[in-house]
Parts: sequence; structure tokens; C-alpha cells
Amino acid sequence: MEWYYVVNKKKMGPVTRDDLAQRVATGDLQPQTLVWHTGASGWKPWSAFAAGSAAAGSQGTAPLPGGPTATSLIADQLRLTSGDALDVMRAFVGDPLGNMAASCEKLGQSRSLGVGLVFGAIFALCVTAEISEVLSKFGIRSSLGQGILFLNGFVQFLTVALAIAAVRFFLRGQGAIAYDVFIAGAAVLPWGGVFLAARVLGLGNFEILGAAVLFALCLSILVLYVGATRILKIPERIAVIVVPLTIIVSAWFLSIIYRAFI
Repeated sequence: MEWYYVVNKKKMGPVTRDDLAQRVATGDLQPQTLVWHTGASGWKPWSAFAAGSAAAGSQGTAPLPGGPTATSLIADQLRLTSGDALDVMRAFVGDPLGNMAASCEKLGQSRSLGVGLVFGAIFALCVTAEISEVLSKFGIRSSLGQGILFLNGFVQFLTVALAIAAVRFFLRGQGAIAYDVFIAGAAVLPWGGVFLAARVLGLGNFEILGAAVLFALCLSILVLYVGATRILKIPERIAVIVVPLTIIVSAWFLSIIYRAFI
């Protein structure tokens, strides 16, 4: 269940009930802070929900002006997720490996999932931009073709996420699919940079692109390893097989999908 709360007359969230309780306990929010969750009839003070009192619940306030509608909630979610993704990217610039676990812990499952999906979409967009440029040199231009290219790139990202989930299950790691998606997004994001560099610089800059490929390869390997040990809590003594297993399983999943649709 997704919960929302009001700070300075602005709707924030979504968060979990446990997140709200923690923020109230630490003093970040007050017991009288107005909150709302999916399925509720209106905004109420957190204390009404926390107490679990039917009497308190019957004193629910009317929805805020311009209160939660499907459109506003979707827009708020998009703004929150894009803001989270930008914050994580900034953290990665300072310390891409050290900040992975801290980012997941701070965001929680639902927001980590959103960030991972945004990173996957960025990767797919970069793939689409470069391959579209290459195809255009052969006179192939089509909006439908670009949509297929984007879907192809996003499917590649999803197979990495599914492979991480499978490896986590096989090696008895902790976590959830949301964190698998987050790790996958962080792992493919450097490759989005490679495709973007190729789009901007052109394929003729072999030295620069070669360095970019090497950098992306090394960083992706480290991201998968750190994600496995610090987020999924897979013991280091067996985490060394995470990277090759992830690559093999991801390639296997991708081949199954391609054979099914091609």
C-alpha cells in the first residue's frame, strides 16, 4: 500500500507505512501531519492511522484542494522518481560503488525500483539514438523502428534484472526484485554512456570509444559485485561467480526472447 503525506502544503510520497512511522519517530514528521493512502476516503492526521481508532478515523478531513487524483498521483510519482534518479546519479558521480547500498537503504523498495527503471530507460534511449543514427545512414528512418529499438534496449536491461534475480535466488541472497532492478539499472547505465558517446563522437573515434567500452565494462563488473555483496548480502566467498553467472543467464534469457519473437 502506498502512503502520501503533506509538507508545506505539498503532497510527498509514495512511501510505506513503516517509513512514515520512522519519520514521525525521528521527528522529521509530526503526529498531526496529514497523510493519505490508496483506498482511503480522505486525508487524516498520522495519529489517527497510528492509533487505529475507529473514532479517530471517522474524523477524517476532506481531501486537500486539488487532492489526489489519478493524474496528479501519476505526475507526482514521475517527479519523485526522476528526482530520485537524479539524486542517485549525483551520488554515483562522487562514489559510484560506495553509495549503492546507502542509496537503496534510503530509497526503500518502491523508490529503488523506480530509479532502476529510469536507468534502464536511459540506457534504452541511448541505444535507440545510436542505432537510429547508424540505420539512417542506410536510409532507414521510421518512428515505428525507433520504438522497436527502444523496446529492444529496454528488454536487454530487463533480462539483466531477471538474471540478477535468478542468481540471487540460486545463491540464496537477500533483498527483493526492486533491488535487482536497481542493480541492473546501475550496471547498464555506463553502457548507455558508451552508446551516447558513439552518437556524439561518431564511430570513427576508435581510441576514445575503446576507452569508454573498457571503462563501462570494468564499472559494470564492479557494480554487479558490489550490488551482490552489499545489497543482496551474498557472501564474498561465492560472490565472485555472480558476474559470470549474471552475464550467462542474461544472455540465455535474451536468446529465449529473441527466438520467441523473431
